[in-house]
Amino acid sequence: MANTYRENLMVQLRESYGKLTYTYTAHNKMANRLDVKRKRVAIFKILLSATSTVGLIGTLGVNQFILKLATTILSATLLALTLYYKDTDITQAILEHRKAAAALWNYREAYLSLMTDFYKYSNDELSKKRDTLTSEVGKIYSTTPRTDKKSYQATQRALKDEEEQFFTPDEIDRMLPEHLRMANIEQVPKEKDNFET
Repeated sequence: MANTYRENLMVQLRESYGKLTYTYTAHNKMANRLDVKRKRVAIFKILLSATSTVGLIGTLGVNQFILKLATTILSATLLALTLYYKDTDITQAILEHRKAAAALWNYREAYLSLMTDFYKYSNDELSKKRDTLTSEVGKIYSTTPRTDKKSYQATQRALKDEEEQFFTPDEIDRMLPEHLRMANIEQVPKEKDNFET
C-alpha cells in the first residue's frame, strides 16, 4: 500500500509540474502577444497623428471637402484609439503576465527539485512539501490575470510540437562549460559507498 501511495505522489507531482509549465508558458505567450499588439498600436497611432497633423493628404491635390473629411476621420480614429488604450492599460497587463510567469517559474523549479530529491524524503515529508507548494501556487493563481485561448493554443504548439521548455542532453552539454558536460561527468570515477571510519 505504501508503495502505491508513493507512486501516486510522484504521479501527482509530475502532473502539477506539467500544469505549472503550461501556465508559465501561457503567461509568457500572452505577454509577448500583448507586447506585439502594443507596438503595432503605437506605430498606427504615430502614423495617424502624423498624417492628420501634417496634412499629408492635402499634398495629394485632393479638394478641400475631402481633405477636411479625411482629416476628421483620421483624428477621430486616433482619439478613439487613444481613449480605448487609456482605459485598457496594455503595458500594465504585459507587466502582470511577466510577473506571473516569473513567480510561476520559481515554483516550477521547486517541483522539479522535489521530484529530483523524491527518494530522499519519506512519504510524510513529500506530502507536506507537496501541500506547501500547492498552497503557494494557488495564491499566485488567485492574483494573476487570466490568459486567453490564443495564448493557450500557442502554449500547446510550443510545448508539444516545438518542445520549447525542454532540452536534449546534447543541447544542455553545449550550454555548459566543458567540465560540467555529461560526457566528462560520466568519466569521473564514482565514489564507493563506504561509511566506515
